[in-house]
Amino acid sequence: MGPDRRRRVHRWLNTLLGITISKELNDLFSVSPTASGDR
Repeated sequence: MGPDRRRRVHRWLNTLLGITISKELNDLFSVSPTASGDR
């Protein structure tokens, strides 16, 4: 009962972390192209 719940929480945390990281990367890349690709 314990390990299964822990694994589920782990998967949820990984998903949340991945979403946060992808949002941060999207913000970075949405700011960056104006400097490099706008020429």
